[in-house]
Amino acid sequence: MWSNLKSSDDANILAALNKSQAVIHFNPAGEVLYANENFLNAMHYDMKEIEGKHHKIFCDDIYTASDDYTNFWEDLRRGKFKSGRFKRFDKNGNEIWIDATYNPVFDKKGNVYKIVKFASDVTLSVLKTKESFDRVQALIYFRMDGTIKDANQNFLNVMGYKLDEIVGQHHKIFCDPEYANSQKYLDFWRDLNNGDLQTGEFVRHKKDGSEVYLNASYTVEYDAEGKPFQVVKYANDITNKVMATREINRSIESTSTGAQEMSSSVSEISDNISHVGSQVNMISNQTEEALNILEGLLSASGRMGDVLKFITDVADQINLLALNANIEAARAGEAGRGFAVVADEVKKLSSLVSNSSEKISTEIGEIQTASESVSNASRQVHESIFSLNETTGSIASAVNQQSAVTQEIAENITRISDLVNETK
Repeated sequence: MWSNLKSSDDANILAALNKSQAVIHFNPAGEVLYANENFLNAMHYDMKEIEGKHHKIFCDDIYTASDDYTNFWEDLRRGKFKSGRFKRFDKNGNEIWIDATYNPVFDKKGNVYKIVKFASDVTLSVLKTKESFDRVQALIYFRMDGTIKDANQNFLNVMGYKLDEIVGQHHKIFCDPEYANSQKYLDFWRDLNNGDLQTGEFVRHKKDGSEVYLNASYTVEYDAEGKPFQVVKYANDITNKVMATREINRSIESTSTGAQEMSSSVSEISDNISHVGSQVNMISNQTEEALNILEGLLSASGRMGDVLKFITDVADQINLLALNANIEAARAGEAGRGFAVVADEVKKLSSLVSNSSEKISTEIGEIQTASESVSNASRQVHESIFSLNETTGSIASAVNQQSAVTQEIAENITRISDLVNETK
């Protein structure tokens, strides 16, 4: 009785699955034995068109020629269960996506005699999701050995390839040869095979050899047994951003260098102005000292004039005495003749002193006039130097302020450059 109930229950379960799932049976060689209506409708075939045909008719030629496809059927023949999301093609060549399980069925001896596939059509969901990604991201699919399985149009547009030019090729076709042959590259794929996500900015090469910069994530997808079976790369082309950042950095570096050079020039100017200021101060002190000497000279000239006046007065008095002596000598007659000669000589000497005093007085007057002119000119020079000294001080202060501002600009530019690099 239990056996009858179980058989009835199994039949009911199979009937329920037939109603909700697309079901197809294969022999171990992969040839179609049976397909239900759900499967035939999804793939747009009649039963007579697929009966006895190999499973390959639902797949693309590149996949069926691959080791992955060969291993897929060998695993099924060994009794290994397969599940996942698969890309297949209907009668018209349209892409069909299914969530499916491939279930080996065993006979009483434990041998696989049939593979039954249960599938749900998820094409609409996959294509809508893919369409959303295609709008914003470049996608490419790899086997775990780095061989390319598929790529979306965004990726092909970025890299300049057609799909048939890259499927079956290794990921290294996008890399610099030196990097592709390095230990770092081997470690990159080893880490992916260990399930480690790889993210960052990557430099790759287009079909024409030019560089392209990608902000990308390499994600690992797992099969039903929890083993990695493919790598999916999600990428955005950031080449323009990287190039713009480089140009900004070049401009910032140039501006920073110019600002630093300006700061050095301003510092040099400041030093020169300080030197000029010191020289001006020294000249100002020397001019002031010269003024003091000139004033002393004028004072001495004045005193010399007083002395000369005294000498002139004395000469006049001697001249008067000589005149009186001549008068007295004339009165004395012959006895005063000798005295008269002396009186004449004294008068001549007095006249000579008087004439010399007048000449000296004239010279001293000219010296005083010249000294006063020089003194006045020196005062004007001193005042001009004092004014120049104040101006030089103001310029030096302004230059120092400019130097500080220029240095601050250079430091700000450097900080901006650092921020730009941090946000790349």
